[in-house]
Amino acid sequence: MSISAREVSVAGYERVLALEDAACGLRGYLVVHSTTLGPALGGTRLWRYAGDEAMLADGLALGRAMTLKAALAELAAGGGKIVLQDSVALEREAALRALGQFLESLGGLIYTGPDVGFTARDLEIVRQETRFISCGTVPGVGSLDYWTAFGVWQGMQAGLEAAFGTPEAGGRSVAVQGLGSVGWELARLLHQHGARLLVADLDANKVARAREEFGATVVPPEEIVESAADVFAPCALGGVLTVENAGAVKARVIAGSANNPLADIDAAWELHRRGIVCLPDFLINAGALIMGANYYLGGRTDSAAQVEAIFARAQRILAQARAQQRPPQLIAEELALARLEQAGREV
Repeated sequence: MSISAREVSVAGYERVLALEDAACGLRGYLVVHSTTLGPALGGTRLWRYAGDEAMLADGLALGRAMTLKAALAELAAGGGKIVLQDSVALEREAALRALGQFLESLGGLIYTGPDVGFTARDLEIVRQETRFISCGTVPGVGSLDYWTAFGVWQGMQAGLEAAFGTPEAGGRSVAVQGLGSVGWELARLLHQHGARLLVADLDANKVARAREEFGATVVPPEEIVESAADVFAPCALGGVLTVENAGAVKARVIAGSANNPLADIDAAWELHRRGIVCLPDFLINAGALIMGANYYLGGRTDSAAQVEAIFARAQRILAQARAQQRPPQLIAEELALARLEQAGREV
């Protein structure tokens, strides 16, 4: 193992390590936000960041979101994240093997899986070096991407019910931003339930395929956030909803698979002020986490009902948000943190 790890002190986080392996060009951060409820689970993101500061900020935000996601889903797991700098200097396979060996040396502190820029093939390389994988094939359940999309669909139905009085998507227009593996599965589910799709992606082949298979209307990527649709589904990178563009959103419901789509809490308040139902990302995009955590940590293969329960949980959170006149994001965070606090007292 050739990775060197330097401790970085960050308030509110159990452990943050700056990772470097000059031999293969690896640079990144391993973030463990909380293990109060169990081992930290979090994917590995391989991305061309503007610099170390941006990379660390992304890792911290994603790691905290994973903790909230696991807590809200009532899993025996905590949250973390691994973020790596993609570059021409990176020797990919050597870096992935070094990462796997480093994870093995941590003894199960954190389990990882794919995230943006990290492929199924990458996962298999890491898996050859470590047991601590939280994602992959779960016997009998099919694609985990499908289960993430299915959870988003459950949350979206609760949002439709809150905004329009019925959870039915038939005839509703949904703008899907990003046709990656989860975005595509969500688009397919929506098409099956009669929704009219607007889609945007940087990959022209993906949007052409969506137009052919789903009858989708193709929207330029720079216009999708403010497109005229009943629902906006962010399924790409985070931070797409800002306090500035929140005032121009036309959708009545926001529900997607992207992590941290809100740039900050001010955006959540602006959407709430305008009466837009914004489903917390860490509430509705937990499908793969539920399936993976229950299998890899507990050997369970049938967690479909737990993913379906996202609908009822979303209903309760939206009802509390209406009663308290606060954004659903805040309600969901408080519920997750309360579970962490209770578990901390019981230890």
